Amino acid sequence: MQDYTLRISEWRGCLMLLPLVLFALVSAATARTGIALPGSFAFNVMSVTMALLFCVIASRFIPSRNSSLQIVCVIVSFCALVGFDLTKYPTDFQFLTVCISSALSSTLVFLPYNDIQDNNQEDTFRLCVYGLILPAAVHFLIMTIVRELDSFITLTFTSDFVTSFLAVAVVPCFTLMQTMGVSGLINAVESLQYPDLHILAIPGAITLTNLISLPAVIIASSFEYHGGKRVFLTLFGCLAAISANSGPCVSAELMVLLIFFPGTYACLLLSSVFVYMCALTTRASVITNFYLLYQPNLTLLKTTGFSFNSADLICIAVAAVLPPLFFLFSSVFLRHRARSLSRNRRSISRDLNVGMRSRPDLIALAILKACGGLSNLSGVNRQGRELLLDTRRIDLVSELSLSRVCARHPRYDRLRGYMVCDLGANCALVSERLRALLRSCGLPPGGRLHMSQDFSIRDYLIAKHQNSKGERDDSRSSK
Repeated sequence: MQDYTLRISEWRGCLMLLPLVLFALVSAATARTGIALPGSFAFNVMSVTMALLFCVIASRFIPSRNSSLQIVCVIVSFCALVGFDLTKYPTDFQFLTVCISSALSSTLVFLPYNDIQDNNQEDTFRLCVYGLILPAAVHFLIMTIVRELDSFITLTFTSDFVTSFLAVAVVPCFTLMQTMGVSGLINAVESLQYPDLHILAIPGAITLTNLISLPAVIIASSFEYHGGKRVFLTLFGCLAAISANSGPCVSAELMVLLIFFPGTYACLLLSSVFVYMCALTTRASVITNFYLLYQPNLTLLKTTGFSFNSADLICIAVAAVLPPLFFLFSSVFLRHRARSLSRNRRSISRDLNVGMRSRPDLIALAILKACGGLSNLSGVNRQGRELLLDTRRIDLVSELSLSRVCARHPRYDRLRGYMVCDLGANCALVSERLRALLRSCGLPPGGRLHMSQDFSIRDYLIAKHQNSKGERDDSRSSK
């Protein structure tokens, strides 16, 4: 699947994963020793430090007219936004992914637009101002969207909604909110605390999506690329599997996937829906609840957990197999579509000088190319100014190329199975040229088309007059 991926041309692009690796290691160490508990001051300082390091490294791999000023704007924007969020909204934003994405948006101001770089003082001041205003605007936009989503979730996720099959929408919605770092808004919904089968399957589906589906779809996408991108995605997938229990790491990984690999992110959301359906229908084990779901880290229930019965194994298999399958199907579809578009573009480029007013020989050649060659053409006939083409495979016919030599857009008659092209006055000559080519190949020029000849009102009236005159003469002679 073709995504807007990172421009990783060297092995140093894997340094972007270094902050996530460090945070995962420190988070695991502190969780075991109890030195810095999640939500404490030390944990928050560690989160801010790792997020700031990620912003600095990521900004180094984005092309810039002034790299030093770009890094300064990213750092200043990130620190200002983190201070604002921790002061005004300390409980809403659990993770710092919104601040990271908002701060990195300042790099859009510094993108190079020509080879000549203007480094005067006025241009530097203008870039600096824009580089600080844009992150604030992006952060305000994201906060507005989050507030509206909060109202939507509070009003929509009522008991009647989540106790029915409509609860399937909660799983991708939680993943999207976790990408923004505000998954606690869904966790606080009171109706999600009811002991209903539809609600109990939601935390399990979310857990399987982050533990299994996320690394599986990342590693599957690595086979689409070569060189540094493949190494980056392979290491990224392994990191996602190792740090799946850390809320800030999962949030940052989802953010990277959404920004740089949106197609892969869409496959993950789609697979999460099917994982929930599988967990609901098989009644898999309840492994966690909303109180323990990424607050800020994932905590599994010690009493239940996975019993590894048939239902649990089916859910694990679905979570591991479906994302790569969705990615494979989408990749095949996009490749086929790209080949079809390139074939149409090549056909159009070859026939740029051919139109309705061109010579009949050139129009006939253009029609042959648009139909996929003479081997794909099995019959030619005409009806008035319309040329009727009988083809063996209709998928090889380029309607875009045919429209360049037709007065109207060509249409496919599905009832009788032929392509109709309005060629105007050139229809008769072009039809004869194509029939001659079919005869030279030993094929019947009419194929399976059996159409009536052109209807002429003048000939019809003359024939009718002659018939009536002959009948009168016969009646007179009989008398």
